[in-house]
Amino acid sequence: MGERWSRLGGYMDQLCREGISGCACLVYEGEAERFRRYCGLRDVERGLAPDGDTLYRIYSLTKLYTAVAILQLLEAGKLHMEDPVAEYLPEYRSLQVNEVAANGWNEVREAKSPLQVGHLLTMTSGISYAYDNDGPTMRRTKEAVERFRREHEDFSTREYASLFADIPLAFEPGSHFLYGAGYDVLASVIEVVSGELFGEYLRGHIWEPLGLKSTMFRLRDARDRENLCGMYGKQERGAGMGEISHGFVRVTDRDRFLQPESHFEEGGGGVLSTMDDYMRFLRMLAGGGALDGERILTEESVRRMGTNRLSEEQIREFPIPGYGYGCGVRVRLAADGLGPAGEFGWYGMSGSYALVDPVHELCFLYMQQMIPGRDKEIHPELRRCLYEDYFER
Repeated sequence: MGERWSRLGGYMDQLCREGISGCACLVYEGEAERFRRYCGLRDVERGLAPDGDTLYRIYSLTKLYTAVAILQLLEAGKLHMEDPVAEYLPEYRSLQVNEVAANGWNEVREAKSPLQVGHLLTMTSGISYAYDNDGPTMRRTKEAVERFRREHEDFSTREYASLFADIPLAFEPGSHFLYGAGYDVLASVIEVVSGELFGEYLRGHIWEPLGLKSTMFRLRDARDRENLCGMYGKQERGAGMGEISHGFVRVTDRDRFLQPESHFEEGGGGVLSTMDDYMRFLRMLAGGGALDGERILTEESVRRMGTNRLSEEQIREFPIPGYGYGCGVRVRLAADGLGPAGEFGWYGMSGSYALVDPVHELCFLYMQQMIPGRDKEIHPELRRCLYEDYFER
């Protein structure tokens, strides 16, 4: 089955030779599995290889689950893209915006327009991640998040979402693109609208209907703990880093959120999953919202998810050339000699990469657990290998 996919297999081998601790890849075309490969180690210290039971921290691939949940609630008429977020989270009623004045100084003023659900879904809210950049919103976000996590050993999804209401937005809602923590706020909106905890909603409306038996926010038992892939880095040991083994450093700083006693369910990056589970989710999207007779979304909602929603100016602000942004996914704007317009997907901080090509009914999933994930280097090459192998068969 994998002999015709020599570029993908060869590139995975190259990655493991050149510094990736371990990786896995799965390709489906329609209902048919076309390629599956595991490479390297999931546990460097014990010499254990990855397999079908290996659990990965999927980080921002979580956002696709959150987007689908919001689209389900939109379908049900329980909320609307134009709804003010303050309708569900009152602390977002009076927001402030950072603005650079004519003299070059940063000023904070009241927002002129309300923050809407659609702004969160399309990353045009002005809410930042806790980046190390020089922008005032990013600096304040980093300071606020670090202080909040120092002061709270445990916290709820709702408590974390409230944190961002007190930080001035980077811009007027809807005016620019900025990849940020808006999906953590959406998780709390889902809780308020549905009356369920975020994780309960995902389990009941997405994971269980799709038969995803190894997808979770927290490790459930010793077997899950045994199957969890180690997270590694190549940099020098520092805060949140473990011992060096065979040239790799184990990264441990976020694993406290995986413990059974944690109540935080992160809408932008908190899920654990196996490769096969997440592939079933991608196949549902490629199938127009249904898989094995179970409908999760309407075809119209899947089209909405995979349609660019950014303006021309916002596309120029989007960090991936050739793509716009839909609902939780990058969206290919035009065919490029490899994939078609409308190809969509996303990636995770540790290097995971997902692609859905509705034209060819193609689903691609790559998993690794490395910090940094080297996405700008690895993901375009994976995509090239995928399409060149696919069209050469």
